[in-house]
Amino acid sequence: MENNTPIPPPPPGTVPCPNSHLVLSILTTLFCCLPTGIIAIVYSCQVNSLYNANNLPEAENASKWALRWNIVSIVSVAVLFLICFIGSIAAFPIIEEALRNNPELRQSIQSEVQRELHNELDVIPAGMRDDIIEEALDTIPGGR
Repeated sequence: MENNTPIPPPPPGTVPCPNSHLVLSILTTLFCCLPTGIIAIVYSCQVNSLYNANNLPEAENASKWALRWNIVSIVSVAVLFLICFIGSIAAFPIIEEALRNNPELRQSIQSEVQRELHNELDVIPAGMRDDIIEEALDTIPGGR
């Protein structure tokens, strides 16, 4: 015969409180993804209150969800950085080709480089100005 009487929860203090992941939640909110970080903070804040209310299963569940939302924040930022990095690498040949085939654009950029460098006359020693301008213009794809 089975005993169907519910087992009372252990008194507070005998079972350790689950990790709230509050510090991680705050860091992921600040440095990763604001919306998912806020959700993680909400779950993190629920852990201690549920534990103090002697609701250990719900406290453990809130701890798990806080960690999951922190992982979602970190992974989403990592994916975003990866997409940006791959996009910048993929865009470089396209920009270089556009500069090679568009003399007006190339001349416009060269003029801008010269104007910006000449604006810094106070900072750049006189003997180095022309060398710096020549070097900067040589880095523009398509030559002069």
